[in-house]
Amino acid sequence: MDIERSIVSACTDKTSLMAFIDAGLSSQNFADPDYGAKFDYAVEIFKVHNGFNNPPLIDQLKHKFNDFPDEGPIAAASYLIEQQKELEAKRLGNMALLSVRDTMQSDPIGSISQIHKDFSHISSILEYSPDEISSKGSVDIQIDKAKKALLEQCEGVPTPWGCMTQHSNGIRPGELWIAAAESGKGKSWLACQFFLSAIKKGWHTYFATLEMDEPTMLQRLQFIWDPSIPPFDYVNGVNSSRYQPLMDDAMKQIYQQPGQWFICSPQDTSVEAIFAAAHAKHCNFLIIDQLQFLQRPKGFSRTEQIEAIVRTIKREAKRYKIAVLLVSQITRAAIKEDYHIPRKEDLAQSASLEQAADAVITMGRTQEMGHNNLMDICFAKGRRFPEKAWRLNWETKNTEKFEVAKDDRGQDFVVKRW
Repeated sequence: MDIERSIVSACTDKTSLMAFIDAGLSSQNFADPDYGAKFDYAVEIFKVHNGFNNPPLIDQLKHKFNDFPDEGPIAAASYLIEQQKELEAKRLGNMALLSVRDTMQSDPIGSISQIHKDFSHISSILEYSPDEISSKGSVDIQIDKAKKALLEQCEGVPTPWGCMTQHSNGIRPGELWIAAAESGKGKSWLACQFFLSAIKKGWHTYFATLEMDEPTMLQRLQFIWDPSIPPFDYVNGVNSSRYQPLMDDAMKQIYQQPGQWFICSPQDTSVEAIFAAAHAKHCNFLIIDQLQFLQRPKGFSRTEQIEAIVRTIKREAKRYKIAVLLVSQITRAAIKEDYHIPRKEDLAQSASLEQAADAVITMGRTQEMGHNNLMDICFAKGRRFPEKAWRLNWETKNTEKFEVAKDDRGQDFVVKRW
């Protein structure tokens, strides 16, 4: 049962809606902002327009949200509230644990103190006791167990690097992640690395390439799989006879991965058609490269077109339970400040994109970093995890594979400010 959908669906029932209001539910308690917005709208009609007398009619709700669920109450309100509390406790608890991940080794006492404060705050919000949230045993033991589980288990499609996967827990089915950067900053190469990380772990992956043809994307995957093949030399016919056996072997190994995969340049570039094709192939991970080439609804402004597209992507991702990575371009003119890593505010039509996205990855570098073959990558938004950035090595002449750079201590290079 989708608890958040069930709560929203029950908002046409007066008894259920009163129970939700009495329990203090609001959009802030929803992990999915779309359901949160629908819930707040239903409450607004009930309180402001109907004076607590009559619940909103489904026609009123569908007038603003045409996809408003209309199943009605399918479970007791008390049960839905309890389930929602448990989901939120887990969500907030995971966020609290993630916030101290980097300090657990260097400052365990401070981290434990912080996590205890966070759990106490969560309990006050949800009316749970700290013992119920932390389960059995002392808080520090529970943190250690939870930290170990988070490090060892990834619920979603893994990122190309362990540090980002540990931080985010991967792209979960039904989630939409957006990867955005200026032209020439490696967006499609990043998508290719996500593709290979996914099929290595058994995710059935559908790559809808709307800008480049299929042979080009296959060639890129081979370059990434075997970084010893220099793309510049191979493409320009330098020592091609030497590198061709390596390309063939790379392709063979890619085909042998546990995850099935499909690369397609679709004729029908509508969102619905691409999702239907991925679903028909039984894929649970979809990469769309890129947003600007998707078919747009006619008769609307560009902003309205983008809003409609991302809403449809989010809806279809949930409908088919597919994890989605959407590549989007940022123009230099759209970046409002002199930062080398674009921020979430710099996305074109950022309000609709940011609201729909469960995570936003941005990439960028200064001219000096380009000379030194460096690139910074950032979680500019994470619905389940905090923002964070890392430095990457990217030597485009000799390899097209990003690797996380190391700091002076030999640790993954974390960018403190961007």
